[in-house]
Amino acid sequence: MVGPYRLLTELGRGGMGTVYRVERADREVSRHLALKVAADRVFAPEAQRRFIKEREILGGLDHPNIVRLVDGGVSAGRRYLVMELAEGTPITAYCRDHRLSTVERVRLFREVCAAILYAHQRLVLHRDIKPGNVVVRPDGQVRVLDFGIAQIVQAATLTADTATVMHPMSLACASPEQLRGEPLALTSDIYALGTLLFEVLTGTNPQYRPEASLEEAMRLVLDTAPPAPSRLAPNVPRDLDAVTLKALAKAPADRYQSVGELDADLGRWLEGRP
Repeated sequence: MVGPYRLLTELGRGGMGTVYRVERADREVSRHLALKVAADRVFAPEAQRRFIKEREILGGLDHPNIVRLVDGGVSAGRRYLVMELAEGTPITAYCRDHRLSTVERVRLFREVCAAILYAHQRLVLHRDIKPGNVVVRPDGQVRVLDFGIAQIVQAATLTADTATVMHPMSLACASPEQLRGEPLALTSDIYALGTLLFEVLTGTNPQYRPEASLEEAMRLVLDTAPPAPSRLAPNVPRDLDAVTLKALAKAPADRYQSVGELDADLGRWLEGRP
């Protein structure tokens, strides 16, 4: 048991904690849910207060492409978050398995943009936009997971009062400023969207190699410009090369300054406009 939830099966685990399929022991909610137990413990009352405040903000995200946070608390000194159970396939695997055309891939990716834009308008930064956190359900709808590890953004900077209680980082989607430990803004999510778009178009991540050492992996993120997607997938048009590489600019000022700008360029490409 974790709080009022009965653990049924383990769904996955990582540096941030373990995720389980659960049900409420009191049967107040009949459907199965997903529960993530954080790997770290809560000791300071201030840390618990911030966690509760952030949980309330994240629980207010209500968008068809975002997995809803439904509950959370502290059990045996560990934080936990309870979310809708989103069963689906990572977006990159879905594109590969269904042999989607470039147009179909871009349309699917725009659903991810819609979810992230909605969160950004509420000053919520995701921080970990990677294929494992973006799934496609059997009905073809995109669902973005793990906003429970987001940061709350105020005036494009983070302070002690706005920082989330959990700070994950995946080298596959981390921005240079994230790797350097600098304050993050919405453009950090745009960089991560660029890594995801690159992978959706090509099937390859632009900055992560499983065999690379930590030093090599950091150099890929910090100093190595990614190739144009069309070098890996010749069917990708040059306009999409330009869009992807703008999102992946190393300097935040050189990227799209909002998800809306990125999405608008993708919409123009779909419509055959410059």
